[in-house]
Amino acid sequence: MSLERKWNRGVSRIEIFYAVYYHVYPGWNLIGFKSVSARMLALDYLQSLAGTGYILMDKSNINKNDGYMASGEGYWLWMNREGDIVTFNE
Repeated sequence: MSLERKWNRGVSRIEIFYAVYYHVYPGWNLIGFKSVSARMLALDYLQSLAGTGYILMDKSNINKNDGYMASGEGYWLWMNREGDIVTFNE
């Protein structure tokens, strides 16, 4: 996990944003949606995998590449090659 501090002038608090990286492998990977948002477009959540060639399927085998991912749900992710999913707590 990497940490980055951001200071806001005139504000008496420190906001800490952190990135979480998790590695995915060629073939099928079982992943979760790790975000503070209730849902997010899969293209936005998986933007760190752009250009790697992936397919995202939900539990009903519905392609979610252009759909939303929801908090608390699991997904099957097919990868053509290795990559890292990078998420932020913003």
